[in-house]
Amino acid sequence: MKRLAAFAILAALIISLAGCAAESRDFSSITVYYPYESSVQNRSRSIGYETRTVLNADSLKAAVEALSANPSNSSMRAVFPEEVKILSFNAEKSTVNLVMSDTYAEMPLGAKAVARSCVAMTLCGIAGIESVSIFVGDIPDIKNLRAQDILTENTKLNPYEARIKLYFSKGTKLASEYREITLAKEHPAAHYVMQELLRGPQGGELSAAIPSGTSLLSLTVSGGICTVNLSPEFLNNKSNSEQAGELAVYSIVNTLTAISGIAKVQILVNGEKLVSYLNVNIYYPLSARDDLILK
Repeated sequence: MKRLAAFAILAALIISLAGCAAESRDFSSITVYYPYESSVQNRSRSIGYETRTVLNADSLKAAVEALSANPSNSSMRAVFPEEVKILSFNAEKSTVNLVMSDTYAEMPLGAKAVARSCVAMTLCGIAGIESVSIFVGDIPDIKNLRAQDILTENTKLNPYEARIKLYFSKGTKLASEYREITLAKEHPAAHYVMQELLRGPQGGELSAAIPSGTSLLSLTVSGGICTVNLSPEFLNNKSNSEQAGELAVYSIVNTLTAISGIAKVQILVNGEKLVSYLNVNIYYPLSARDDLILK
């Protein structure tokens, strides 16, 4: 009888331990990204992160909730201001769709770009998630943003290595090419990205969309707008094809707006605004066009 009782206790213990082991396997870590406070000095990145342990089944929900909360580290701040809310979310195939409150649209462009970066890097770190789309109501703010599309380092403080995405021509569309470059403190990140774009593609299937001989005269970033001042060759050596003109313009715009903090691009030629470039109105700053990207 004692042996049977002892066996029962041992069996119960084994089952209990097995249950604990199974339960421990149901947990995983997620990485949540937050902006650094502006008072933090001598940092090499504008965004930091914290790790959290969550149930595997609830990792997406936990990540979204973490993005709506304050970080534990006092050197970082919340991704969104208190009045900005994530109203709902859903995963559609490998993309997470976030629906934001109307107050999201009122965020300054720079703060909004950093928030997008935190959201994309956090959610794309979850297994099966490759991109993020953000909406205000039914209106898209940004679609299919991936973690690798983002430059987050603060180039005003330290040089660093970055993986960048450049857009070149492929047939009647734009296709991306990734490249590793060094960005130093002398210029904004966009300056070095633009220089790489002007060097042309390295892949044999792609071709330069920007007219040959075009050089970068100057570049500034202010209030979410990147102003690119190009040499006269951009105009003098342009193709007569309207399609080629469209690809030339949006090779620049789509490349530069992939950088965190840049929402639109103003193109100048020899310091002057042009009303149009073939069939493209370039007098005002331009936003990226996803419809020109080869899927």
